[in-house]
Amino acid sequence: MDDFSLAKIDANPTTIKTLKKIDGSIRKQVSNALERFASNPVQPTLKFEKITNSHILYSIRASLHIRIYMANYEDYLMTIVHIGNHDIPEGF
Repeated sequence: MDDFSLAKIDANPTTIKTLKKIDGSIRKQVSNALERFASNPVQPTLKFEKITNSHILYSIRASLHIRIYMANYEDYLMTIVHIGNHDIPEGF
């Protein structure tokens, strides 16, 4: 997918459970980042990037220490697969 301005966001059930368990201030940062991504995916403050050595994995910044990892399984749909530090999730 080249035109990320059309991207939609989805989350798998495991990610939703994780999001419900994390600290409220971090959850708010994640929510704000996702809202900004939904309105403008290439906004510079998000530091949107394709992960090297992966064909489907991308990330955005929620805060200085928290990244949101999304997989692009199908056109225009970004599925949140991991929320956490800068360690890239395995399997991608």
